[in-house]
Amino acid sequence: MIPTFDIFKRLPDGCFFWVAGDQDFESAKNRLDRLATTVPGHYLLHSQDKGFVLELNSAPELDRQVA
Repeated sequence: MIPTFDIFKRLPDGCFFWVAGDQDFESAKNRLDRLATTVPGHYLLHSQDKGFVLELNSAPELDRQVA
């Protein structure tokens, strides 16, 4: 089983840290929702085969100002 969806969490320095991978979208979305509830932050869900990114920011106060 090769995960096709990767979950990343944005660190305070703006870099992203890989958290987990899942085989299907529903499993990845459910895991992302659980993570965001227990550890608020900015997350990305990336599809390896489709190339899309879903962003979830469960802590708007953590948004970075981009100059």
